[in-house]
Amino acid sequence: MAHRYAASTNQTVIIIGGGDTGIKLHSFFKNNPEQGYTSLGFFDDQPEKVKDLKSYLGSTDDSINYAVTLGVDEIFCTLPGSAVEKIEQLMLEADKNLIRFRLVRSEERRVGKECRSRW
Repeated sequence: MAHRYAASTNQTVIIIGGGDTGIKLHSFFKNNPEQGYTSLGFFDDQPEKVKDLKSYLGSTDDSINYAVTLGVDEIFCTLPGSAVEKIEQLMLEADKNLIRFRLVRSEERRVGKECRSRW
């Protein structure tokens, strides 16, 4: 497990929430590989709102099983605050499977230098 914290190790991540915030986060990871993250794609319960369908992986209910099966290191959740019950459920499931769960709050929608220090 110590390898997960090494600065040179690339972290495999998934994003829960395929709206604007999730797209910006995915783009940030793609355009800044030196940050050490590789985004595999998005999970969202409304596939019609996902702008990058090539990266759509399934519904939020499928996300934890996918993460466990593929050995995902971290989950970034960009669901809105109104989805509190879903967020708590996903957070608990991730915790049970020892997968780091990061919540990207609405005030952190601008992905870039301002947010990197908060992750």
